[in-house]
Amino acid sequence: MEPDLKSNIPVEVSVIVLSYNHSATVRRALDSVLAMRAQCRALEIVVGDDGSTDGCYEICMEYADRFAGIVRVMPREPNMGVVRNYFRCLRTCKGRFVTDCAADDYRLPGTWLVKQLAMLNADSGLVAVGSDWIECRKGFDVYSRDCESHAAWRRTVAGRDMLEGVLASVGNFPVPLSTMLYRREAVNVDNNMVCNDAFGCEDMPLVCDLGTKGGFGFVEEESLLYSVGDDSLSNTRSEERLFGFYTAVLGCRLTLADYYDAHTPDVDAAIEHGAVFVAGLAFDSGNKQSVAVVSSLMAERGCKLPALAKIKLKVSRYPWLWSLARGFKRIIGR
Repeated sequence: MEPDLKSNIPVEVSVIVLSYNHSATVRRALDSVLAMRAQCRALEIVVGDDGSTDGCYEICMEYADRFAGIVRVMPREPNMGVVRNYFRCLRTCKGRFVTDCAADDYRLPGTWLVKQLAMLNADSGLVAVGSDWIECRKGFDVYSRDCESHAAWRRTVAGRDMLEGVLASVGNFPVPLSTMLYRREAVNVDNNMVCNDAFGCEDMPLVCDLGTKGGFGFVEEESLLYSVGDDSLSNTRSEERLFGFYTAVLGCRLTLADYYDAHTPDVDAAIEHGAVFVAGLAFDSGNKQSVAVVSSLMAERGCKLPALAKIKLKVSRYPWLWSLARGFKRIIGR
């Protein structure tokens, strides 16, 4: 029997699909999520479109009409950003368990969802179960199971270990949120340390919060193909958007490390790496306001800037020297 959003038939799994100007790929994403029903019939799809202008929203509505009772699209709103978009969808999820899929990614066929459900139903001490994934970057597929940095996470781990691992991550998380199936009841979306626009991201605070509620299981099977596009938040061609995103994430990491008392050597190293990166973006931009934002962020948190970041910000105080240094950097291509 089909789960019907207008009836009292319980939904087991909710899948959040976030879209923004993904008209070229959203059909593929939605079709792949609908195919997950071969593993769990009691599944709903909650689509949050973030103000698309390329026809993506209309495509999503087409699916809502075709698959009434399975696909529903959140009310259309102006561009909200990923944080508000994700958590407004989560607030309406009816399933006991939740996962997600970006509209430029897609879920893979297999039995991984069956296995994730079985683990969560069998062990109340688990708050989430992740899986392997495939990352597609510039036409090349990278399998997580072949990555040395991922090897230690392909097993059941304590929640605190995952929390600290996420805060210490540079690049991919130990296990990306999109590969996880997590307990809906474990997430308090009214917690400012979970849903916070200033953080600029939904996954880091959410996984950290889950890490305080239980352990993380793992399924050794690829569940997701993750696409790294040229204009995603973390890989955009816009210097302004790139600076804004990574500065927000740095602030998020600093805030959560303080909140969870998680200043391990690895976490502090990730904070230092982030500070150097955003200081470099500010330096390269030639924008005094960007420099001021980085300096203010670190000063407010009482954090000492790494030597390289400090040098770049000091040079930016002198316009002629800043211009000369930026010009020299462009010449040598570094």
